[in-house]
Amino acid sequence: MPNFNLLPIDEVIVPENRFRKEFSDEQIAALADSIGGPIGLLNLPILRNKKTLVAGERRLRAIKALYFVGRTFVYHDQPIPEGMFPFAPFESLDEETALEVELQENTIRVDLSWQERAQAVTALDAFRRKKNPEWTQADTAKEINAANQTGSVRDEIILAKNLDRPAVRNAKSKNEALKVLHKEMER
Repeated sequence: MPNFNLLPIDEVIVPENRFRKEFSDEQIAALADSIGGPIGLLNLPILRNKKTLVAGERRLRAIKALYFVGRTFVYHDQPIPEGMFPFAPFESLDEETALEVELQENTIRVDLSWQERAQAVTALDAFRRKKNPEWTQADTAKEINAANQTGSVRDEIILAKNLDRPAVRNAKSKNEALKVLHKEMER
């Protein structure tokens, strides 16, 4: 039997400073259907101090959606009581390690907005450099398997530092944002 903890779902605390800010209702509904299916929940969300979410906000939202329509689910063939949230505890997770877990989870995801990804990659790079002054953007690129290696990480960092510019922040894609920023810099 798998080892996991349960907490009433309404007691889960989602920190306001999480990197992911945008969620697709369609993707949450699809994830809820998957979790509510015969296989159930595959990977446990992670909570620190048995209450603060570190990884798994999409799963949290999907489980809430299931409960909203009166459905339940299983985790490793174990029925989860309605209103409860199964999680893996990381009691010894300090603030810095919790940030590292969130950054790693979010830098490999493909469904982040380009703005969220740029911020997450920038934070991961800064985090790694703080722990190891020899760390490079190429090292960050390898960790997140970035295409175009160092250039991609460099672009993410440049964009994250310029998200306060409305034309950059509101661009529809990373490439469009880079073009907007390039034009602004030329002026």
